[in-house]
Amino acid sequence: MPLKCQECGEILKKGLIICPECGRRGVFVKDNTVDTYSALIENFPSWMTPRPQQETILKKIAQGLDEGYHYILLDAGTGIGKSAIAVTLANYFSSAYLVTITKQLQDQYYNDFKFQVLKGRNNFDCIEGMVFKNTTCDDGLCQTADLVCDHGISSKGESLCFYDLRGQPWYFNSDNPCHYWLQKGKSVQSPITLMNYSSFFPEMNYMDHFGERVLAVFDEVHNMENQVMDQLSLELSNKILKKDFDEYMDRLREIDELNTIPQLSEDDLTEDVDFWKEHIAKFNDAYKSILKVPDVPLKKRKSVHRTINRLSMVESELEDHPREWVIEANQKAKMVTFKPVEVSRFVQRYLLSHTDYCLLMSATILSKDHFCKWHGINPEDALYIQVKSPFKIENRPIYLKTTGRMSSKFIDQSKPLSISALKNILEKHPEDKGLIHTHSHKLATYISENLQDPRIIIYSPQSNRRRSPKREVVIRKFIESDKPLVLVAPSVDEGVDFPDDLCRFQIIYKMPFPYLGDKQIMTRMRRDGYWYAYKTVASLVQAYGRGMRNEDDYCDTYILDQDIYGVMRDRWRKCLYFIPEYFEEAIV
Repeated sequence: MPLKCQECGEILKKGLIICPECGRRGVFVKDNTVDTYSALIENFPSWMTPRPQQETILKKIAQGLDEGYHYILLDAGTGIGKSAIAVTLANYFSSAYLVTITKQLQDQYYNDFKFQVLKGRNNFDCIEGMVFKNTTCDDGLCQTADLVCDHGISSKGESLCFYDLRGQPWYFNSDNPCHYWLQKGKSVQSPITLMNYSSFFPEMNYMDHFGERVLAVFDEVHNMENQVMDQLSLELSNKILKKDFDEYMDRLREIDELNTIPQLSEDDLTEDVDFWKEHIAKFNDAYKSILKVPDVPLKKRKSVHRTINRLSMVESELEDHPREWVIEANQKAKMVTFKPVEVSRFVQRYLLSHTDYCLLMSATILSKDHFCKWHGINPEDALYIQVKSPFKIENRPIYLKTTGRMSSKFIDQSKPLSISALKNILEKHPEDKGLIHTHSHKLATYISENLQDPRIIIYSPQSNRRRSPKREVVIRKFIESDKPLVLVAPSVDEGVDFPDDLCRFQIIYKMPFPYLGDKQIMTRMRRDGYWYAYKTVASLVQAYGRGMRNEDDYCDTYILDQDIYGVMRDRWRKCLYFIPEYFEEAIV
């Protein structure tokens, strides 16, 4: 669809995000001579035919764009085809970021739609470091030694890598360029780029490579709060301080900066805001001293800068918004953590402000008003589209096979009773692959040790974190096996697909209540019980959705935790506000 520059009226060609006539960036309006819905349909993936539900969604989006909405909240489960909707809007605007939660989802978008992907340095082998096995660009010589890599980029050269936000050209240093910079150059220059949250956040807020675009698609937005929380939280511990300062102490002494490694004393392990308002500057100054040491490698400098930025932000926040932050001291671990109570003030600044339009998608938005409140969005500027599950009820039944309450007060009595129930369910599905959602690594280990079933494959680093296989390795082994394995894990309730025969049954072992031992979660729950209820229901519904991935799929879901009755009835009445109809109607 043609886009016009709002400043001079020039019609912009596909893929341009800077007006060639007036040089303005990101000031575009729709050309009203073109019907919006027709233009959306024209930009639907060419090898696909939109299904009736997708057509309905696109009609609502077209109407919303015509009415001037800048935020589109698409609340739709698996089987609707949200990714095709996202791609349609990206093609329509010809200028977009597609932001997913995991690398696996990035790969899925790439495999289906072939957009340019941006991934971090640890996904590429270092050319200079090939003499050492398994050396990634994250640990390459340009990051860990003070030198200019022959395979990297610089501001002078002949072979262009990309133009940055300020129009500065960057060139490859050789005709054998670094694989990381090769894909990053393509990502910056591409009009549509696939990222994940952990790369989008720093790229858009702390670096000058990517510019503003017209559209941002944020997938799995029920996790958006957590993504921002992870980027803003600060952790100080003696273990971290020793690691950061130990190797530089001799040189810091030489330049009269520090005599000893900064440490948290007993007096520092306090949760008093006034204390930290004054005291946190000490650690900030200590980290700044590392930057005065000559020849500090790039990777170390970047790490120090990130810490300084967080320390400075926390210091400022504790001064201006002391009641909006939680300080939690762990005496045993000699650790202090700083977290915002909630992140609505930050989501707009760090995620949503870099584009003119945002498409926010999830199967568990569940409430427009609450979602907008928790993410700093004006509800009057947001179009909410909620779509019912297209899957037949008989293909996705939920069986309540409760064996007792699994909350901390009762779980020791309930766990032994659960083993026989688990055995019965596995015997009912002798030739089927399945999942057991445990909500914690400790429970995954307990089930594996007590069930003693050869079909069990477990992802849990609880017993030996150093030697345990990575999550991706365990999931790949489960997927590729032709045996009827049962995957036991606390972290497969979202971000992974198990279509068709990969999951014919699943067991939700424990209700996924957020952990109230976390002071931030406890504080947030006391202020807003609806938020705590939403997080519980969203995790429950996400887990339920793992086994049903297309219209012809089928999967039995079993719930063992007796607390499901409290959620579905009146003990936790706020949960009822969020439970979607398609979940409730599936309970047998």
